Amino acid sequence: MKAGAVIVVLFLSVSICFVTCNDREVNSVEERPNTRTFVKYYEPYEPNIQPNAPRYTLPLDIKDIVNFNDVGRVINLKGVSNLIRKNGFAILEPGIYSDLFYHDLDSLYSSLEEYKIPAFVTLDTGLYLYHTLLDEALKGIEDPHLRTRICDLKNQPFTVGKYGSGAYVRGIDLMALLGSCEATNILMDEGNAGYEHRELKPSKSKDEVYAFSHVNWHANLYWSWLYTLRALLNELPEGYPEFMRTQAWRRRQLHAGLASWIQLHDDTVRQPDPTEPRYPIPIAATIHPLPPPPPPLGYVEPIPLFWGRLSSLARMTSKWLDNLGVLTPEARGRLSRLEELLHRTLEIADRQLSNEPPLSKDREFFEELTSTFRKMFPGVQEHGLATILAADEMGLEQAVGDIDLIIVACPTSDGKARLAVGPVLSYYEFKHPMSDRLSDQTWRLLLDSPQRPERPKWYAYLMQQSDDSSGLTRLTNNSVDDMSPCWSPDGKRIAFVGADRDWNIDIYVMNADGREKKNLTNKPAVYLFPSCSPNGTKIVFQSGLYGKGEIYVMNADGSEQKRLTNNNTDDWQPCWSPDGKKIAFGSGKYGRREICVMNIDGSEQKRLTNNPADDSSPCWSPDGKKIVFVSERDGNFEIYVMNADGSEQKRLTDNPAIELFPRWSPDGKKVAFVSERDGNFEIYVMNADGSEQRRLTDNNFKDMNPSWSPDGKQIVFDLTMGDSPEIFIMDLDQKDK
Repeated sequence: MKAGAVIVVLFLSVSICFVTCNDREVNSVEERPNTRTFVKYYEPYEPNIQPNAPRYTLPLDIKDIVNFNDVGRVINLKGVSNLIRKNGFAILEPGIYSDLFYHDLDSLYSSLEEYKIPAFVTLDTGLYLYHTLLDEALKGIEDPHLRTRICDLKNQPFTVGKYGSGAYVRGIDLMALLGSCEATNILMDEGNAGYEHRELKPSKSKDEVYAFSHVNWHANLYWSWLYTLRALLNELPEGYPEFMRTQAWRRRQLHAGLASWIQLHDDTVRQPDPTEPRYPIPIAATIHPLPPPPPPLGYVEPIPLFWGRLSSLARMTSKWLDNLGVLTPEARGRLSRLEELLHRTLEIADRQLSNEPPLSKDREFFEELTSTFRKMFPGVQEHGLATILAADEMGLEQAVGDIDLIIVACPTSDGKARLAVGPVLSYYEFKHPMSDRLSDQTWRLLLDSPQRPERPKWYAYLMQQSDDSSGLTRLTNNSVDDMSPCWSPDGKRIAFVGADRDWNIDIYVMNADGREKKNLTNKPAVYLFPSCSPNGTKIVFQSGLYGKGEIYVMNADGSEQKRLTNNNTDDWQPCWSPDGKKIAFGSGKYGRREICVMNIDGSEQKRLTNNPADDSSPCWSPDGKKIVFVSERDGNFEIYVMNADGSEQKRLTDNPAIELFPRWSPDGKKVAFVSERDGNFEIYVMNADGSEQRRLTDNNFKDMNPSWSPDGKQIVFDLTMGDSPEIFIMDLDQKDK
C-alpha cells in the first residue's frame, strides 16, 4: 500500500460503526481516547443569510436562456433541451455531445475558458480538491508510532459484516443513515435490492446519528468529512433557486455525496495497484468575461452550508497536521491556499443566494482561478478519477468513473437564465463476478468498453447517456488518440491506430464490440492506415520506423513485419486489391502525391495518376475494376474514380468544401466519404456514379476515416471531440446500405 494511503487509514478511520455485531454494541466515540485532539481545531460554521436567490419557474422556457445558442455551438443541446426545460439542468455522460474535452477536471475547465462558456463551480470540485490535497499532504509520513497505531485498528467505519468480518455497507445505505430522505426513498423503492442480509439497524442507527454531538462529528477527519457531506442531503428551504428544490436536484446532490464517499473510503479499504497510471492533478482555467453588459464570469453551486463546512474541515486538517509536525512547507502552503479558495467560494455562494450583485473581487476570483490552482498544485500527481471499492461478499461493486458534464440554467435577476457548465463525479453500483475481482486498472478498462455498467436507475433519468446517440456505439474511450479503423474480412475484428499515454502510436486490433484490445506493432515508431488483406491473414500499413513514411506488411497477429517500399519520400494510405494480389497507395516520390500500385511483395511499383496536384487515399472497388481516390486537381479536394489501370479518371463530387476518405460499400453500389460541406467533417454516402449524395452523421464533431462492415450494415469511423479521436460504429438505415 502506498505511504499516503496507509496514513490516510490512520487519519480518516475510526473503529466505530452503527451496527450490532454478535450481540455486542461496538464502542461509541466517547469511549475512544484523544477524540478532542481533532475537534479543538474545528471552527463550526452556520449560515446567517436569508436565502433570496433569483428564480425562474419550471418548466423553463428555452427562449428565456440568454446564451442557449452560444453554448449550443459548442455542446450539442438537442438531446438535453427537454431535461433543461423540465429540471433546470441536465447531466451528460462522457460521449459525443460536445467539443469540450473533459477526461479530467483540468481539461474541462480549460475548454470552458477556450470557448468562453461560464463555469459552474460544483461542490464535486471542492470535494475532489480537498481529497487530493489531503492525500498529497499525508504522503511520505514514516513515523513508526503512527504506523503501529494503524495496525491496531481492527474495524473500519461501516465495515462490519454479518459475522463481524470486514465488509462495508452500500453507499446508499450510509447516506440514508446520515439523514438523506431521498436515499431512504430509493431503498424503499428498491425493496433494498437483495441486500437484506446486512445487519444494519436503520432506526436505531439514525437515532444515534441525530444524537451525535459536536465532539462526535469532529473526532477525526473521516467523520468530519461525513459531516460535510450531510450538508448535501437535506431538502433546501424556500429562497433557493427553484430547480435546486426539486427531487431531481436532491438526487444530483446525493449522487455527488456517494461519489465523494467512494473516493475517500477507497483509501481506507483498498490496496492500490502500484502499476496504475498516474495523471496530472486537475488545474482549473481562467474564465474570460463576455462582452458587455458583463454577465457573471461563473457561478458557484450556492450551498453555503456545504462550502462553510468544507472550509472548516480544510482548516482543521491543516492545523491538526501542522500541530503533529508532519506537514512539509509545500503541503502547508497548498492547504493554506485551499482554505483561501474555499473561503472565497463561500463568500460568492452567500452573495448569489442573497441576490446581491457580484463584487469586483468575485470577478477577480474567476479571473485568477488558473493561477490560484497552479500555485496550489505545482508538481502534484494523482492517480486518476476512476476508483473502485473491493466487492463485498455478494459481489457488489461500488465505483467512481469519469467525470460527467452538468449544464445548469442559472437564474438571473431579471427572471431569465444563463447556462453554466461544470464537472460532476460519476457513481456506479453493480454486481460483478467474485471470480473476477476488479482493481482500479481493470475498472478503467471496463469503463472504456461497451460493457460499461449502467448508471443507477434513480439517477439515469437526469442524464443523456452515450447510448442515446442515434445509432452510434462507442468502441473506445481514452484520453489519447484512437483512429483509422478497418474491418477484418470476417467482420469479427477491427484494426485501428491507437496511442498510449506516452503517445506511442501503434496498430491495435479489437473485437467488433470493442473488447480485447491488443497492440500488434508495439515498437517506437508511428504507425498509420492499417488495411486488412481479403483473406484476413495480413495487414498492410504505413510506418515511420526508419524516419520516413513507408509501406509495410505483417501477419494479422503482428508478427513478421516487412517493409515493401523504400523511396526517398513518404508513402502512405495503402489499400489491398480484392484479389489480394496488389496494393494501391499514395506516394510522394514523383515530387507530388500520386496514386501508385505494386505487387504485395513491393515489386513492380507503377504510377496510376500523373498531374500537378496531389492525389491520395485510394480504395479498390469490390470487383477490382475501379479505384476511388481524392484529388486536388480542380482547386480543392474532391472524390474521383478511375479504372484500375489509371484510365478514365472522373470526378464524382463537385463542392467547394473538402471531401476525403472515399470507401466502397461491399456490394460496390455506394461510396462512403467525408465532407465538410455543412460546416464540419461528417460522413456522407453516394451512389457509385456520384449521384444521391446524403449525410449519414449529424453532430458537432469531426467524423473521419469511414470503413464498411463486410455485410454492409454498419460503418466504423473515428470521431474527434475535444482533442482526441475515438472509434465509433453507426448502424445504417436500409436506404443507406
